[in-house]
Amino acid sequence: MSDLSECLGAANFNDPCASAGRRLASIAYDAQSRRQSVSYANGATALFAYSARGDMRCHDINMTGATASACNGAGAEVAYNFTSNGVGQILIESLASTLSGEDLVWRPSFSAIDAYASNGLNPYTSVTGASLGYDGNGNLT
Repeated sequence: MSDLSECLGAANFNDPCASAGRRLASIAYDAQSRRQSVSYANGATALFAYSARGDMRCHDINMTGATASACNGAGAEVAYNFTSNGVGQILIESLASTLSGEDLVWRPSFSAIDAYASNGLNPYTSVTGASLGYDGNGNLT
């Protein structure tokens, strides 16, 4: 194996990593080639769900091997949910966790719900009340 990426990816019938017991993760994709689920060798799983328009609306993570049947927060140990506007910008990101113990969960020092505001031309103007600025080339300053 020349690099780690050779042991990641979608299942392959001629996969040397799977036959040698070295597969780190198996990734399943939906019909639009978006990640649908990731199953790690240690039993952890991650599920993803998208809106009809293609915006990510959910990312559930189970680190203890518990398997949820859908990405809807039910049964997830860590659940991220996203609300987007009509042009795909994330307006709200929420985090919920059923795990306990600071060793298992990164707890951000900011609010678990972040509000995003845009100016209608696509750039964000603020995130959770903090103003954002752009230079003449449209780069975030």
